[in-house]
Amino acid sequence: MYKPRISVVIPVYNGENYLKEAIDSALNQTYENVEVLVVDDGSVDGTREIMNAYGDRIIGLHKKNGGVATALNMGIAHMSGEYFAWLSHDDLMKPDACEIYVRHLQGEEKETLVYGNYDILDKEGRVYNWTNFEALYTPEVMEMSVYPVILGCVNGCALLVHRSHFERVGYFNEELKITQDNEMWFRIFRDSKIKFCGETVSSKRYHPQQDSQTKDIYPDEDAFVFACLRQLNLVECACFGGNVLSFFRKMKARVSPEKHPLTTKFCGEMICKAQNGSLYSELTAEELTKMLMAAEQKNDVLEKENIRLQGKVRELYMKF
Repeated sequence: MYKPRISVVIPVYNGENYLKEAIDSALNQTYENVEVLVVDDGSVDGTREIMNAYGDRIIGLHKKNGGVATALNMGIAHMSGEYFAWLSHDDLMKPDACEIYVRHLQGEEKETLVYGNYDILDKEGRVYNWTNFEALYTPEVMEMSVYPVILGCVNGCALLVHRSHFERVGYFNEELKITQDNEMWFRIFRDSKIKFCGETVSSKRYHPQQDSQTKDIYPDEDAFVFACLRQLNLVECACFGGNVLSFFRKMKARVSPEKHPLTTKFCGEMICKAQNGSLYSELTAEELTKMLMAAEQKNDVLEKENIRLQGKVRELYMKF
């Protein structure tokens, strides 16, 4: 049986209220081959004392305050495991989380991304909600490239990532303070093999001290979704939505014009283009791919420039 080492990385800044619970949940896994790295991002409360109490049961790292992305990157640079699992200092891993991940990796390519559902806790640690994504979307959608990321189904603390993905796409963007997680998942999930396990692997806690509760996150969220949509090519849009027109209609319906003005405006513009017939809007992904192949076989340079829809072409039709 495949039993790789999993490195659980816990970034923390002034997390004395919940850090011990998080560390204990990572140490008390039913799966044995786990290392726990705690990265103190310049805390000025009792975080260091909590970390020191664990001795060599954890790998403790300390740095100047630079944001969660910098702490995660330090953890990744120091981890010895084949797989990376992020645990926020105020969240919890289910006791069998790592065991679930590894079970679903059996028989899969080692680079396969595995993610699952999670409970939602209040500040006292009581479960008041939970995710059940398989009731909302088909298995095909849950494992379709970046679509789960765009739909908001991927939580970093309910995800297992092979370390080779960081070699492939790079580390977390340290310039981003709110959307550094989803921006990374977009890069990693694109064109990757994905396995949605359908099991609950973690608990996400909401409390008054979180950035999502104390900061206006919507401008960053809007900019992130807008940037993602600009990177998608027509084949991807058709895969996700049935056809290009349907995809942008679905995306526009998911956002708020007040909170997501960039995304709303962009989707509206793409809908207009699709309705005008300039984006092959009624064609499926299979039909679009056939058009590409036919154009290549004919060596028709003009057509190839118009419909060259390979995944690495990022701004085919969105030049403003």
